[in-house]
Parts: sequence; C-alpha cells; structure tokens
Amino acid sequence: MFSAKINIIYVIKSIKKYTSSDSVLSIDTDFINNTLFDRKVKINLSQYIKENDCLPYRYAKKTLIAENEGFHNIGDIDGDSKNDFVFVLFPLNWCEEGESYYFTNKNIPRLLTESNCCHPNSIFNVGDIDEDGICEIGQYYSSCASRFKGLIVLTLKDNNWKEIGNCVFDLGYSRAESDYKLFVQKTEKGKFRMLEITDLTDSVKYYGKKHWIDFEF
Repeated sequence: MFSAKINIIYVIKSIKKYTSSDSVLSIDTDFINNTLFDRKVKINLSQYIKENDCLPYRYAKKTLIAENEGFHNIGDIDGDSKNDFVFVLFPLNWCEEGESYYFTNKNIPRLLTESNCCHPNSIFNVGDIDEDGICEIGQYYSSCASRFKGLIVLTLKDNNWKEIGNCVFDLGYSRAESDYKLFVQKTEKGKFRMLEITDLTDSVKYYGKKHWIDFEF
C-alpha cells in the first residue's frame, strides 16, 4: 500500500508537470481559492482526496471560469447566527461521477452528487425539522435530461449528509427555479411532507394532481 501511495503521488506530480499554463488540475486549491473565487473562500480539499488510484482531472481554466456561478446564500444552517453560502465544484477525480456542493462554512461537509447539472441555487434551507439545532436542506436534482427531476431533503448527521425524503419534480407541471421551499413543509418534530405533481406515478388518483407525501426520521 505504501508503494502504491508513492506511485500515485509520483503520477500526480508528473501530470501537474506536463499540464499547460492554460489548464489546471481539479485538485489545485490555489486556482480554486484565488482565481475562481477571488479569495472569497479558502477551501481545503485534503479530506476529499483519497489515497487510491483516483487520478485528478485536467480542466481548461477558461472553461472553469466561464461556468462558475459563484455563491448562493442559504441562510444559517448550523445555528451560529451567520449566513452560509453554497457553491459548486467539478468532480475532483476519476472516481467521482458528478459535481459537488460545497459550503463556505468549514463546519459543513460537501454534498457529493452523481449529476453534472448542479447549480448553487439548487440547494435550499428547509428549516430545522428535527429541532437538533442544525437545519435540514433540500436539493433540486437534475440528471441534465428529461422533464422528470427530483427534490431531495437531507439531514446532517455525524458530519455526513443523509437523504431523508424525496419526490418527483415534474417540469410538465412545475417550473424550474421555483421557490422549492414551498414544496417542503414541516408538520411536527422529525416529520415533514413534500409536494409532488406528476403523471409519473402508479396511482391514477394522483395523476397530474397535488399530492403531499409524508416522511419522518
């Protein structure tokens, strides 16, 4: 294992050495912090870079700059009376199949996805449903194709995001970039419901009609 680790480090150094000046490695935190986000964030990727065969990607700098959507304010997540902001980064290596959501608050871990259609405003605060002092979040999830998207609610437990509810978000009945918070309602401590309007359902009575789905955790 020690030998394998050395080999990976050597390979990464070699890739970096032969990366042209108009390109950058996906794990280049100097570029991310200083160029991409103009020193407004200081991200540390070491906890997400695994010691395995997952080599970093090489990206064109101008592409990353052009596609960067900046920050989205989602309010206070962890109860420290400060607003938290979310931003999106590309896959860090070949083992990651999608983009990830990162938070300016260093106490909040990233949310890894399998989608390459992530946007900062796709993450929203749904309030502290279980009343543990940390707000749950919602995610508008898109596969980049089809009118059928998804809404997912997640809770932060043991420094990991855990899915606790989901429903179909059908663009045939609802508009993208809606106020997604309206589709999630807390009913009592540890319980909430999500609004689904779709014809992608096995129940004929809910075909194209408002249907509130109950969840608890």
